[in-house]
Amino acid sequence: MRDLPHFASLIFNQPQLIAPAKGDVIVEVFGPRLLAGEPLSTLAPPDAERNERKAYRVVDGVAVINVAGTLVHKARGLSALSGLSSYMGIRSEIEQAQADDAVGGILLEIDSGGGAVPGCFQLVDWLGEAVADADAKPIWGYANEAAYSAAYAIASACDRVLLPETGAVGSVGVITYHVDRSKADKERGLSWTAIHAGQRKADGWDRAPLDKAAHAAIQERIDAIHDVFVAAVARGRDLSEAAVRETEAGIFTGSAAIEVGFADAVQSFDETLAEMAGRFGTKATPSFPGAAAAAPSIDSQEESSMEKTVDQAAPAAAETPAPDQEQDLSAQIATARAEGASAEKDRIAAILTHEEAQGREAQARTLAIDTDLDAAAAAKVLAASPKAEEPKAEGPGFEQAMAEAGNPDVGVGEEAEGDEDPAKAAAAAVEATRKAGLVA
Repeated sequence: MRDLPHFASLIFNQPQLIAPAKGDVIVEVFGPRLLAGEPLSTLAPPDAERNERKAYRVVDGVAVINVAGTLVHKARGLSALSGLSSYMGIRSEIEQAQADDAVGGILLEIDSGGGAVPGCFQLVDWLGEAVADADAKPIWGYANEAAYSAAYAIASACDRVLLPETGAVGSVGVITYHVDRSKADKERGLSWTAIHAGQRKADGWDRAPLDKAAHAAIQERIDAIHDVFVAAVARGRDLSEAAVRETEAGIFTGSAAIEVGFADAVQSFDETLAEMAGRFGTKATPSFPGAAAAAPSIDSQEESSMEKTVDQAAPAAAETPAPDQEQDLSAQIATARAEGASAEKDRIAAILTHEEAQGREAQARTLAIDTDLDAAAAAKVLAASPKAEEPKAEGPGFEQAMAEAGNPDVGVGEEAEGDEDPAKAAAAAVEATRKAGLVA
C-alpha cells in the first residue's frame, strides 16, 4: 500500500485525449482518495507490470491485438487500477506481429475511451509510417465497441476502420481538469504560499484558485494539442482539417461514423476477422504487396496440404515403441494416415465441386488447398466474392492447333511403325495446347 503521486499527476492539470464520461469516472473514483493522500491497496505488485500486456492471439493468420482501457505512455504497474494499456506496449505487439511469419495481417481490437497525451502521437505517427510501407502487413482497426479520442487517433492511422452497428468512434478533442483545494485547506486551517521565479511557474496550482491568466495559458496549450490531433486524424482518414474540426469532438455510432468519414464499414467482429483471414491470412493466398511472387504452385500446395493432414492425423508420440508394440503402432499409423488422407480428399472435393465455386475456381482452389476451412465455411467466403470474368479465347481452336502440329506416332512395341520419342510427343501436345490459348 502506497500513495500514488505519479497517478495524480497524470489526472490533474494535464491535457487528456479522453472522452469526458471516462475522465469523470477516473476523477470521481480516484480523485478524492488521491487528494486526501489515502493509499490505494489495489495497486498491482511491481512484478505485475512486466506482464501487463498479454501476447496477441493469432486467428487464421491474423494477429488480434487488444487496445483496451485507459491509454498511457508507460503503464508502470497501474493496469490493475482501471485497465490501463500503454502506447509502448501496443507498438511492441505490432512490431512483433509484423515480424511473425505466422501472421499475414494485423487487427487492432479497440475498446477504449482514450487516455493521456504523452506517447499518443508518437505511436500514431509510427503507425502511419508502418501502414504506408508497401512491404508491411496490413493493419485494420476495429472499434469493439468504442474508439474515443486517443483510441480513435490510433484507429485513424490504420488502413481501415470498422465497427459494429452499436460501435462508436470520435471525440477528437482535448480536455483537462483543475481542482481548487484552497477552500478545503482553509477549513482545515491550512494556508499555502508558493514562492517561485517565472510568472507562469505556478499556473494550475491546486492550492489556489485558477486566475484568468493561468486559465488562458492552459487553454492555449489545449488548443495547440488539438491542432496536432486534428491534423493526425485528417491525415490518417484523408479528410480536410476543417471537416475534422466541424465534428466538434462529437461521437458517431455505426453508419453515422461512415457519413463523417471516420469509418469505412459497419460489420461484426467475426465478419471482419474472416475477411482479413481470407485476404491476408497466411493460410490464404498472400495479397499484401510482394507476397504473390512467393506463392507456391497449385500442385505443390496440394501436396503440402495432403502431407499436413496426414501428419496431423498420425500419432504425435516421439518415443520409440517396444518391439512387441511396434507392429500394432505401425498399423495404427497407417490407418490414421489413410483416414486423414481420405478425409482431406473429401474436404477438397466438396469445396471444388460446390455450386459457389462456379466462376470462382481459382479462389476455391486456394480455400481448398491452403486453408482448413470446411465446405460450408468455404462456401460462405466464395459467395461473398465476385465471380471471375469468362476468359476470351485467343488463337486457333484446340483441334486446329493439334492438326497443325501433326499427330505424333506413339505406337507400342517393336512392330509399331514410325516410333517417335515420347518426350517429343508430349512437347508437341503442350505446344498445341498453348496455341489454343488454354495455357500461357
